[in-house]
Amino acid sequence: MFKSWRSVKKKKVKATFKLQFQATQVPRLRKPALIISLMPEDVGKTTFKLKKAAVQDGICSWDNPVYVTLVLIKEPKSGKLREKIYHFIVSSVRWCTHG
Repeated sequence: MFKSWRSVKKKKVKATFKLQFQATQVPRLRKPALIISLMPEDVGKTTFKLKKAAVQDGICSWDNPVYVTLVLIKEPKSGKLREKIYHFIVSSVRWCTHG
């Protein structure tokens, strides 16, 4: 007897996230600016960096939001989305103005 199996395809869902960052309670640093990098765990390298922002009175704010678009996989049986893990790396940098 021969049975034909219909393959169940996993559905892909495209999602865009709007991220807005602010660091509070920043200690005094030798380098008076911060930068944030986004690194997906499955890629293992930085895929996006925010522009450096100055630290003033222990607060560092990035004025413009970041839009990150990614594709999520929806499991056909459970209907749940597979998780996608991102690491946010905060680094101090020198603040330079050339002009």
